[in-house]
Amino acid sequence: MRQPLRWPWLDFDVDQVAAPAIAIGVDVTETRAEVREHWHRKGQLVFALGGAVTCRVPNELWMVPPHCGV
Repeated sequence: MRQPLRWPWLDFDVDQVAAPAIAIGVDVTETRAEVREHWHRKGQLVFALGGAVTCRVPNELWMVPPHCGV
């Protein structure tokens, strides 16, 4: 089983930021860690440089392949 991803700002709440847009990069190529399930009140753009990302939305599961976004 993969370990959950840990980073200094794990509890950082992007919904509390007043800026219209922010960017956060997560690189798990060496640790193969996973970001725990979470949600936001604001819209998101998820882009996978490599590997794949799964996004759970109401009644669906979206897969984001490499070099694509959702």
